[in-house]
Amino acid sequence: MEQKREMEDVYDILLAVPGMEDMVTLNTKVKRKNILLLAQLIHQALTGDGKQEGSVMSVLSKDTLEELKAIADDFLGKGNLETLNEKISKFRLK
Repeated sequence: MEQKREMEDVYDILLAVPGMEDMVTLNTKVKRKNILLLAQLIHQALTGDGKQEGSVMSVLSKDTLEELKAIADDFLGKGNLETLNEKISKFRLK
């Protein structure tokens, strides 16, 4: 229990470091399969039981969670993978 609280404190400190709110431009090439997998991981973390005590998700604000979802959606859009991702999500929910 104490270790989980310590991890929350560590995440909270790291996310409060000066400069962490600065915007960063990423110019990288990513395989479509990795975009799809990353988006799936982000969406699962955001919709699942990610608020477990001691997890990084437990210290994220609602705004940050929305930003992460927007990043995943942006990646899917740039990779032209929105439809495929929706179909995978529907299949996963069955």
